[in-house]
Amino acid sequence: ADGDGRPDLVVGTSGDQLFVVRSGDKKTWRPVESISGHAASQVVVGRVDRDSAPDLVLTRFSSARASGGEQAGAGQGARDAVIVLWGQKSGDAGPLFSRGRQLRLAAPAAVASAIGDLDGDGQTDLAVAVHQGKGTFNGASRVWLGDGRRGFREVAGGFRTSGTTDVAIASAKPGRRPGRAVFCNSIGGRYDEAVPVHVYWGGRDGFDPKRVWKIPFQSGYESSAADLNADGFVDLVLLNSGHSHSGGAGEAHLGANIFWGGADGFDLEKRRSVIHEHYLGTSSVADLDRDGRLDLVLEAFAPEEPGESDRLFVYYGSSTGYGTGRRVIINKPGYSQEHVIADFNADGWLDIAHGSRSEHTIRILWGHREGFSVDRSSRLNLAGVLGMSAADLDGDGQVDLFAGTYADPVSVVRDMGSRIFWGDRRLGFQQSNSQWLPGFSPLGRTVADFDGDGHLDIFSPQHSGELTREDLACHIYWGSEEGFHTRRRSTLFCDSVNDSLAGDFNGDGLIDLAVACHTRHGNHRAFSRVFYNDGRRFRSPRVTRLPTNGTHLMWALDIGNVMDRSYRETFESRVWEWNESASRGRVRIEADVPRGGGLSIAVRSAANANQLKEQTWKPVRGRKFTLLPGDRVLQYRATFRCDNGDRYPVLDRVEIRIKD
Repeated sequence: ADGDGRPDLVVGTSGDQLFVVRSGDKKTWRPVESISGHAASQVVVGRVDRDSAPDLVLTRFSSARASGGEQAGAGQGARDAVIVLWGQKSGDAGPLFSRGRQLRLAAPAAVASAIGDLDGDGQTDLAVAVHQGKGTFNGASRVWLGDGRRGFREVAGGFRTSGTTDVAIASAKPGRRPGRAVFCNSIGGRYDEAVPVHVYWGGRDGFDPKRVWKIPFQSGYESSAADLNADGFVDLVLLNSGHSHSGGAGEAHLGANIFWGGADGFDLEKRRSVIHEHYLGTSSVADLDRDGRLDLVLEAFAPEEPGESDRLFVYYGSSTGYGTGRRVIINKPGYSQEHVIADFNADGWLDIAHGSRSEHTIRILWGHREGFSVDRSSRLNLAGVLGMSAADLDGDGQVDLFAGTYADPVSVVRDMGSRIFWGDRRLGFQQSNSQWLPGFSPLGRTVADFDGDGHLDIFSPQHSGELTREDLACHIYWGSEEGFHTRRRSTLFCDSVNDSLAGDFNGDGLIDLAVACHTRHGNHRAFSRVFYNDGRRFRSPRVTRLPTNGTHLMWALDIGNVMDRSYRETFESRVWEWNESASRGRVRIEADVPRGGGLSIAVRSAANANQLKEQTWKPVRGRKFTLLPGDRVLQYRATFRCDNGDRYPVLDRVEIRIKD
């Protein structure tokens, strides 16, 4: 730095000071010198002009690290210029470098600089890597050609780059090779995440890139759908996570956006409610308190402020919607997403299971008539857990828990796979009663009976390998009478999968697979894929590629019944009692049964409530059923069926009359 032929150390800081440590004789270092200059995240030392004194090229860039791990500068704190501090010889009076001897070159979002002779004229030129442009990571990196007299001429137009992080120069060799500037691109897409949510409409042929509804949105993360207000129309819940921002243009819609459905579809502006919670990553809908109204569970993947606890929110439904008056906050230990709701202990109350990557545990909050409490919870150990599903994977009538590991907490190895915790009503979930399956950061797994053999299968997507996120081998583990085996699987290749969904998308009776791909080669403009079931365990499936932008999750919940993923749901009524003898009964129902749906009623009766539990259900045919003389209690069960998992009958009223 002082031109004496010995190596020195120059350190940039986030403040306006630079530190220089000059080397002395016999491998010693001189005292640290503080120089008033400019903040610098990168310092380049070299001779930029013709004199013999080295100069400093300072670049400052502050990158915000988004929760998904991508570098998202978004211009926060980035200087709008590259600054050259002209050096002077060590023997001259005054500091080596000074603000009074500087050149300022305008370069918004500059992230790195390099010096060298690009045009072969023997003078030092300057290349500047520009991280991003206006609203997107697509920008123009820049080159200035020097004249040796502290004058520079910029190359017109610059060089198209994207999310550039660094630059290097291979100087020209006159008569042998031209100079080269190498810009390192890292990422593409929009940094403000003002990206629409894509709804691809289904059809007889499946999905088509041209059949898409784009909902204007920001920082979309995950979605749910249900008739939240019981008006007969499906409502849509979209999460604006604030993944890259907490203020600005998207602040008004930060949180869970509810788009209320109506007879005319959706009005995105006039029929929209927002539940303001920050960093929401997963949502689910269920009647947790059994009051007949749907409740919302919202899971945040980060705390509102640094140092605070992560949170899980339960918004209980009411006649006036979802307000803070019935909002319950449950602190959770560390980062997680993709919770799951199921009745894990078969006590009739829905439970909530969520993970903690920081504590390496799964916590089950046990449902109760008094609500949820950390005091009523159990834990399972699983390193780096992120995301889980519930299903009866072995067909024994008990709910099993399937959870993935993002990375090993010590080695950060991604090849950690997933684990099935087998359900046991008597002993509960246990580490000793579990099975491991291979996988690389398997985010967004899905469960379905893909081959139609009566055994549930598991799609294990791969989000990230050790060195790449592209062309990763995702596996379908085939269920059987003997369970699952690490080598009984089929392979589908995808890019950085974040979520998946199974369903019969083209109406041919076979379960297909949709896969959300997050990025390819650092560019969030990727193609998600739909694999259409060929009936041969996806040996040669037809594939549709759908344009998507940095997708995170789709639906956190699989299509179908939580136990067996069938398109069948049941409701069991309360128990009715009477005092006199009766021999027969009649059922009248009021229901809306859509095309492709079905509704059936079954009853069971007994002398008392204890005996009733042991009786078999008898289908009601022709709206009539018979009773035994000693029967005094009765219960009915409604079974709802659907041809594609998304349009079930709506049962409004059941009237039962009994007589002798």
